[in-house]
Order: sequence, then structure tokens, then C-alpha cells
Amino acid sequence: MLANITFYQTNRERLKQLYSGRYLLIIEQKVWGDFTTWAEACRKGLGLLHQDNFLIKYCS
Repeated sequence: MLANITFYQTNRERLKQLYSGRYLLIIEQKVWGDFTTWAEACRKGLGLLHQDNFLIKYCS
């Protein structure tokens, strides 16, 4: 999880340019999906709960 947070912080400006106003699903330091609503992101995240290596982050 820490690696995913570091990935987001390191690439924050680039990710904001590409995904502004969207929720990102970050797994293994890669963007695996982007969603328009929190509910969509959570639905995808629920399938990953058995893993502890994902992050959902809103790009504002």
C-alpha cells in the first residue's frame, strides 16, 4: 500500500492532468482503472479486498 501512495505522490501532477475529477484505482504502482463515481471505484475495489495492495484516490 505504501508503494502505491508513494507512486501517487510522485506522479501527482501528471495524474491530475490525465485524470482530473476521476477516482483512480492504483495497484502495484500502476493505474488499473479510473471511475467517475466513488461507488464505481468501490465496486471494483470490493473485488480486490483479499489483496492489500490497492489504493483508490480522487484526482482533484
